[in-house]
Amino acid sequence: YESSKAGKRFERCEGTFQRNAKTTSGPLLTVNVSVLYQRVKGFGGSLSDAAALNILALSRPAQDNLLRSYFSETGIEYNLIRLPMASSDFSVRPYSYDDVPDDYDLKHFRLAEEDVEMKV
Repeated sequence: YESSKAGKRFERCEGTFQRNAKTTSGPLLTVNVSVLYQRVKGFGGSLSDAAALNILALSRPAQDNLLRSYFSETGIEYNLIRLPMASSDFSVRPYSYDDVPDDYDLKHFRLAEEDVEMKV
């Protein structure tokens, strides 16, 4: 599967491997690490309502252990978190932040209880 700046988005592409005459163990794949195609800003996960509910259901020591295992130098060192805006398919109920029509100044914008209690 291939993606590119030219517009390919996870397009399936097929190729063939040539047998390396020097080995009998099968195909040889060589990765040229000196050629870079994109920058990686980091790695992480999503903190949805469901994830927050499960984390908060753990004991405090288990929560600390879980977070260290993801974010610390002794863990897998995540450095990014995606936080859904308002409800998502992993929420316990549908909600948004401002359901008042034509409120372009966001005078009625409010975080939901789930955001304040579980994610902020």
